[in-house]
Amino acid sequence: MEMHYHQVFCFTNDGKLVTLPKGATALDFAFYIDADIGLKCIGAIVNKETVPISYQLDNGDQVEIICAEKNKASELWLEILSTGKAKTELKKYLSNVKTDHFIAIGKESYKKYLDSHNVEFDESKIVLPKDSAIKCENLETLFLLIGQNKVKTADVVKASYHDFKKAPNIVSFFFNIVQKIKKKLKNNSQNLINKGVSLYFAECCFPVKGEKAVSFLDKEKGYCIHSVECNKVKYLHKANKKINSFNWELSDNFLYQSKLILLISNKVGSLREAVNCIFDLNINIVNITTTNKFDDFFECSIIIEVEDIKQIKNLLSKFSNLDLLYSSIRYLED
Repeated sequence: MEMHYHQVFCFTNDGKLVTLPKGATALDFAFYIDADIGLKCIGAIVNKETVPISYQLDNGDQVEIICAEKNKASELWLEILSTGKAKTELKKYLSNVKTDHFIAIGKESYKKYLDSHNVEFDESKIVLPKDSAIKCENLETLFLLIGQNKVKTADVVKASYHDFKKAPNIVSFFFNIVQKIKKKLKNNSQNLINKGVSLYFAECCFPVKGEKAVSFLDKEKGYCIHSVECNKVKYLHKANKKINSFNWELSDNFLYQSKLILLISNKVGSLREAVNCIFDLNINIVNITTTNKFDDFFECSIIIEVEDIKQIKNLLSKFSNLDLLYSSIRYLED
């Protein structure tokens, strides 16, 4: 009998056989069923046990995918997926998301440029430029070029907007001056970082959007972002490192990782209750690790993906109502 050492054979709830490469995860299974299901996947039920999207499947597993109402995909999933089909679908989705993001940025930039010259924006008055340097087939492509900084907003507006006046009147002249002053004051007061500089988020505190955060320059990696609650920030102050307040508008991330430490009763089903709380809020679980075990309880480390600090606060509030969960805190490295 031929043995398939490099494959795992799993089943859907309906008994349909699904063959995947060895090492495939619950997330791979979701994408195998359907790309939309994969993009909305936040976990799975394998053999009646709730597991994270990173769970590696075994032969004979019966799998049911848990989905959110909206797409929850992120670039971090590429590290979880092992099948080429799933990675291709995810990359296609991420590419489309980024494209839509740049189109929105470009359109907003176009509007702001007109506003700065006291000209009202009307999409129907935009004529696709004939200039060979600005090649575009439709308005979306036009805005995309601006959003990606491939062309200057001023050049595009002058070449495409019917009612644009190259010589601004006295009102727009002073309007521009006021806008520049406001921008300068904002930059000085918030100590903002230029968007062209690389950002990375410290794993000693896992800062997330919406909370107070600071940054300091690492000459090799770029700007490192820390939560103000992080213990390392105190050491940075003592070391006289230059620390700036961080503006979350500079981050293009859609999801942020956060690490929670839970103290859970050793009773059967206690961890499942905690995991279900996470799934109830449509939050992704990246990893679950049991760190310390005792007679009556155990310590569990869970890495999740959230949109902002509000999701974490809602989750911790939900945890506080669980009798089998003794404590739940955000991870901060000593």
